[in-house]
Amino acid sequence: MTDLFKELLDVAEDFKITMAFVAAGGAADLFGLFRIPGCSRVMLEATMLYGKSSFTSFLGSKPDSKFVSQQMADLLSTKLQLKTKADLCFAVTCALQTDRQRRGRDHAFISICRTGQVVKQTPVDIQGEGRAEQDAYISRLTIREVLASINE
Repeated sequence: MTDLFKELLDVAEDFKITMAFVAAGGAADLFGLFRIPGCSRVMLEATMLYGKSSFTSFLGSKPDSKFVSQQMADLLSTKLQLKTKADLCFAVTCALQTDRQRRGRDHAFISICRTGQVVKQTPVDIQGEGRAEQDAYISRLTIREVLASINE
């Protein structure tokens, strides 16, 4: 994953793009970006939302949509861009393997925002055995989606 992180930071630096991200309910492996020297030249901010109250605090009001939905991912990425003024913001909302009873499948939604507009939406059926593998999967996929959006 380190090579993928380095590639993202190098491409962003080449294009002179600043970035910020929000991860909600998973994708904690994204925070590995901060282990790469020079990350501070590109990454302005990163936030992990986990409990319901953290969504309300981040958004400034109780959300109308489900926590894990494309609508929520879009809302998070656009709100983050307004807050940070980063050139590119991305958000990922996840429902990963849990030790509680949960209805529905393991899934996630990725949203990438530039200049106040959502430019890419990606619904994802999560692959992987166990939560750590699922987290790594969605984190890698998110970085690949961000790279693709920069290169488009």
